[in-house]
Amino acid sequence: RLLAAAERELDEPEDDRLTRNRYGAGVEGRWPDVTIELVAWSNHGLLSHGGADASVRWQPDDHWTFDASAQAFSSATPLRALQAGVRADAASVGVMHAWSDMAIVSASVTTLDFTDGNRRWEGVLDYAGVVVDRPGLELVLRPALYASKNSLRDAPYFNPERDRSVSLTADLRHRLWRRYERSFGQRVIATLGDYWQSGYGNDTVGSIEYQQVYRHDPRTEWTYGLACGWQAYDGDMERSLSAYVRLDQRF
Repeated sequence: RLLAAAERELDEPEDDRLTRNRYGAGVEGRWPDVTIELVAWSNHGLLSHGGADASVRWQPDDHWTFDASAQAFSSATPLRALQAGVRADAASVGVMHAWSDMAIVSASVTTLDFTDGNRRWEGVLDYAGVVVDRPGLELVLRPALYASKNSLRDAPYFNPERDRSVSLTADLRHRLWRRYERSFGQRVIATLGDYWQSGYGNDTVGSIEYQQVYRHDPRTEWTYGLACGWQAYDGDMERSLSAYVRLDQRF
């Protein structure tokens, strides 16, 4: 099937207005065990440049899933890097094992190659366990480990030599009503963790997000919400507040 996407990211750190706009179009192919997606992107705003994503997912059985992807001009490129004229390509591999719908563990490794010579490695290990499963109500707990390493010092964007975090996320989903194919629900996602950065020690970080989801039919879904968080950057705590609206339309 064909797909299209439009994304806009806006931030204003220290009175600087940073904007990234991405427009993409591509194709997705699905087979019984394999899904392949190819997307071409046009990037504008701080840095105008073409990009592309390619990903493949292999699910040989009900328990194992394997992922691999490559991105030219990755969406993970920080806005501060774009402001300095730096972009990054990325590649990642991941694996997920599901004992059942109630318990899933996953791991992934990602590398980003920045045009300023920096090489970043990121690793994530997490577990998702359903602790409440009732009609219209589900609570999932997700403990996670994260670590990264960068090869370049004194980059014009946040670029710790080494860092890591341990966190726990509580994800509560509540369906308020449902009538035939239409449904309306809400979701609360709260995360609390400990973050360590080389040269700056440990800090307590976290976030909380509230969203509502309206599904008009199996092909049309609206999601909108608010999210706030606090994160340490080079020893300084920064707060963030964001709002979003997303439309998922299947053809």
